[in-house]
Amino acid sequence: MKPENKLFYTISIASLLIVLVVLTISSSFPFKSWIFATIFPKTNSNAASGVLVSEPILPVSYWEEKMLSEVWPESSYSSTRCKQMSEAAGIESVALYHMNDCIDGMTAMFEATGKTQYLDRALSYVETIIGKATLQSDGYYDWNMPTLEEGHSWRTVVRMLRVMRETLVIYNNSTYRVKYNQILAFSEKHIFEKNWVRSSLAVVEGGISDGSIYRSRTHMASHWAMIAMELAIITENQTWKPRYLEVFNRINQDMRPYRPSSLREQLELFPGTTDTAIFHDEWIRKYILLGERTQTAYDAEGYHPVSDTHHGQDTIGYIVEGRNVGIYWNDGDMKRLANLFKNITWDGNIDNPQYGKWLDRTGEGTEGCIEEGFMMLGRYDGLVQKILQHDTPSGCSPVNFYGQMAVNAAILTNTKPATDPLPRPTYAVPLKPSAVSELTISTDCSHPTLATVEAGGYWRGFAHGIMNPKGVKIRVTNGAGYLAIWNGEFVYRFNRQLPYAPEWYIYDQYDDFSLYNSSSSFTVEICHGGDNDAWYGKIMEGPSLSPTPSITNVPTPTPSVSITVTPTPISTGCQNIQRINVAQGGHWYASEHGITNPSGFKMQRGRNSIPISVAKWNGSIYQYTYQIPLEPNWDTYQFTSDFYLYGNNQGAFSFSYCADFFDALTPTPTTIIPNADINHDGNVDVFDLGLLAGNYGKTITSQSNDIERASDINNDGVVSIFDLGILVSRYNQ
Repeated sequence: MKPENKLFYTISIASLLIVLVVLTISSSFPFKSWIFATIFPKTNSNAASGVLVSEPILPVSYWEEKMLSEVWPESSYSSTRCKQMSEAAGIESVALYHMNDCIDGMTAMFEATGKTQYLDRALSYVETIIGKATLQSDGYYDWNMPTLEEGHSWRTVVRMLRVMRETLVIYNNSTYRVKYNQILAFSEKHIFEKNWVRSSLAVVEGGISDGSIYRSRTHMASHWAMIAMELAIITENQTWKPRYLEVFNRINQDMRPYRPSSLREQLELFPGTTDTAIFHDEWIRKYILLGERTQTAYDAEGYHPVSDTHHGQDTIGYIVEGRNVGIYWNDGDMKRLANLFKNITWDGNIDNPQYGKWLDRTGEGTEGCIEEGFMMLGRYDGLVQKILQHDTPSGCSPVNFYGQMAVNAAILTNTKPATDPLPRPTYAVPLKPSAVSELTISTDCSHPTLATVEAGGYWRGFAHGIMNPKGVKIRVTNGAGYLAIWNGEFVYRFNRQLPYAPEWYIYDQYDDFSLYNSSSSFTVEICHGGDNDAWYGKIMEGPSLSPTPSITNVPTPTPSVSITVTPTPISTGCQNIQRINVAQGGHWYASEHGITNPSGFKMQRGRNSIPISVAKWNGSIYQYTYQIPLEPNWDTYQFTSDFYLYGNNQGAFSFSYCADFFDALTPTPTTIIPNADINHDGNVDVFDLGLLAGNYGKTITSQSNDIERASDINNDGVVSIFDLGILVSRYNQ
């Protein structure tokens, strides 16, 4: 080649390279993304690092100016949107769902600057939302929205509360303290407790709770992990604090039997790496590498091979928050997630960052919104922050984007206002079942086997040779023990509290079972009342399993008011099953229906009804309670005293009943005779007259005590001359 030609080609190639570089840097070049994807098809770190390393971290003032100019004015789109959504929280589920951006963004800007105007606006949103909640029949407030909406928004509310609690200038201010206490009380009772109780009581087909807390996707469960974590830090309620930690621990590490995995188990290493995380959002699936990122994001069976970026960020956001507060999640987790963002999800475009629709950037389409999760990683990785400095919150929430970027900047530049962190609660690592001793189940119930179960431990029939434990008798002697039916697939059908000695619970099902108590240890007596087979078992330690809350301190019923059923004779032989409907707040009282010795009495509740509790009554107090099973299972009532069925004001319920054997069946009169035996001593005498006189003229309310309610014999709401007349007519009868 001639020297002049060689020079020509050299200049031409150099010019072409310069043009490509210029075009690549230009945001208007349409092939920019293609060039980055071609040169760096699997990782972007080499491309980005060299360009961004020398860039400075933009200060907090930069992001606050963005907030004040674009978001803060009440006339701005973002401000109007947040205000309108807070007011529509009780009407539109999408409004409640997306309030998290508005609340968290303002809280974050307060964290970064210490200026209370941002906290005040976050508080105004929360107070407006709470004001839209309405009282439900079970005594809890809500917005008649799915649990997902509540969890998604309230994770940011409890984070706001922790920030307030750990900022002493706020917490020690009387005005803020009132707001803090009110919102915390609402959060504990009408968010967490409500969903825990409803989840525990709601039993669906197949037997497991409805998943209000242990949700079916990683991002939905992460909402409740974050709520539980923040409440565990700030709560003063020692009764519920163990429950918060239990939920937090389970979702992090082991949700069995509710779900077959955990967030820790879902996090995997991206194939071919040692420091990059990836995860699937379904508990039953693991990440599947599909190859080239242009491939359609479905595997051969039609499932997504990985979490989508939009929802995956909720999961990541919770994990980052766990690291923020210093509980469980660590710097190694932050590094692996930051590498996922930098090397996999981000497309390598510096001027106009784009992110894969799926976390591994497979499939078509992009995700333009990085306002949570990945964005929060900027406080642990300066390069992530610098990439995001080139981004704009187009199509996302600028409120949260600017707020979180400001917190990142404050932490990275060491300018974040000082706080006074509360002590972090210790958390227990859930134990896998492990045998610690063996025992033989006695076949002589006069000398039953004693088995002590530690708090949080369980004794499981399935693991101990009791594959068909019909005839096994169980009772507890100190503390409440709970029994759960087990189908071999980590699914509970229902929970029941075992009776205290000297009563026995006769286990007549054909399924496996577990005994447990998540709050305290208990001793259980076990024997087999049937054949002489050698039944044996092992005491097990394992994860605490949450029982259905027992119903205690139920007020003495007033039958003529509460009974809402027509007395019907019991059918014998269970040929003609009786079905009864009881209205909300009502109960069904056996002795008022001629059932004074109900041995052999069988009960089952309707499939769609709420849990119905049975209480043995001794004339003054309930001795214990347990739930009757869903159809088609029957509970054979073995006791020889009166009893009540009640729904604990949860709502109307229905049940079926019959009797295979009945000692004394007395048809119930159509007219219920009021009970004038106020002190329940078996006589209507001068003592009852004295009690009535002492309460004469009183109005009966829900706060009235048992004697006051019993003095209102005709149940008309006031102790009057009519009640005196009834008592006199029955005096010494």
